[in-house]
Amino acid sequence: MLLQGSAQVEVTGRAVGVVGPGELIGELAVIDLGVRSATVTTTSESRVLIIGALQFSQAVQHSPQFTRRVLRDVSLRLRRLDQSLVAS
Repeated sequence: MLLQGSAQVEVTGRAVGVVGPGELIGELAVIDLGVRSATVTTTSESRVLIIGALQFSQAVQHSPQFTRRVLRDVSLRLRRLDQSLVAS
């Protein structure tokens, strides 16, 4: 999770977005234990919260609020992807 600052998100070398404070990054790889689907590079001085797979799993199991947040963020990204596919 990006706590402070901003970062650029790239997929296969193409900039696809910018993230700011409070946004999750890397959650897909933690959810499915797969490879990263994007590269995130900070664009300003930043602070991040690193949550390992075990801690992430425990947070999902014990915190409905955290789980809703993750689902909301993933859903928003999926909607943006849908919109970009329709627009192209």
